[in-house]
Amino acid sequence: MEQQGFAHAQEKRKRTGFRQFLKDVRQELRKVDWPNRRELSSYSVVVLATIVVMTAFVASLDYALLEGRRQDLRLIRDPVPPDGVVGER
Repeated sequence: MEQQGFAHAQEKRKRTGFRQFLKDVRQELRKVDWPNRRELSSYSVVVLATIVVMTAFVASLDYALLEGRRQDLRLIRDPVPPDGVVGER
């Protein structure tokens, strides 16, 4: 039974042509409330500020993880001697 309902629904939905699609898109774009110049510039400033902050955050996180990894490798390469005195051998 479900197969018949699905086939029937497919028959009802006809595809529109490319011209009709473009016409519909144009009609929908006319309904959009586009930002004015002042809103657009303020939104752009917010986006740019967010990008700067996120870039600084990711760069600092990357640097911290890299330094931590370097410390790990330094400890593996130069382990502390058994007597606990570092630097005198």
